[in-house]
Order: sequence, then structure tokens, then C-alpha cells
Amino acid sequence: MEVQGQWSESQIEDAIKEGKKVLYRYHDIWKEDSNDKRVALFAYIALRETSKGVWIEHPDRYNQEKWVDTTPGGKRFAYLSKENAMDSFIKRKSRQVQILKNQLAGVRSAMASIGKLEPEIITYLKEKEDERRKESPRLRAMPVY
Repeated sequence: MEVQGQWSESQIEDAIKEGKKVLYRYHDIWKEDSNDKRVALFAYIALRETSKGVWIEHPDRYNQEKWVDTTPGGKRFAYLSKENAMDSFIKRKSRQVQILKNQLAGVRSAMASIGKLEPEIITYLKEKEDERRKESPRLRAMPVY
């Protein structure tokens, strides 16, 4: 899998040759021009090291740094191996699925309590969306997914 982010493959290789630590994290990101997601591997070169962890350039804030714990059992943003990064990604996404299933169960329960079943809800929402599209030229031009 190709590494994404601010560092090129050659910069990562050079950093490893220089003895710098490189950390990895998998993210799910939106594909360009699509409603689908894909998994991407991001690499972070350690800027400074301590006995307990490293500082990396913050992935979301330019010119800011982020602390990453590298001690065993510590909570981490990124990992020293791609395998551990993938394990972390799988655990994060599994937990996300659990949370979303619980939220969906709660919504279904709430809708059942007012006597609406799921197909009726979908039909109702589509009708409301159609009404809004008829009223708004801007919404009329937007694609329906």
C-alpha cells in the first residue's frame, strides 16, 4: 500500500537510514469524486525522541507537533510497525461499527415507539426530500445518492 501524507517514500527511507523513527497509522479516507471510502497508510517521521515516546508533526495542524506514546501498552496515535498500525485500525473500526449499531438500535426503538416502521420512515424522508427539491433550485441541481 502506498504511503500517503506529507512524506514521500524516499524521505521515509532516508529517515530510516539516518536512524530516525517512522510511525504509521491507517485512516479511512473519502475517494475523490465518490461517496466511497478507501484505506490509506500515513507515515510520520519522528521529529524528537524521549525515553517514553516521540514528537511528530501534527497531521491536522501545520507547524504544530503531536506527542505519541511509544511505551508498551500506552495509548497511541501511530505505531512503529505497519502491522500494529493495521491492528489498531481494525480495532478502531470495529468499535465504530459497535457504536453505530447501538445508535441504529436506539433510532429503531424510538421510531417503533411512535408506530413508524423503517420502510415507512424511508418513504417519509424521500417524500420530504422531494418536496424540498421542488422548492429550491439549488437542491434541484444536486445529485441524489
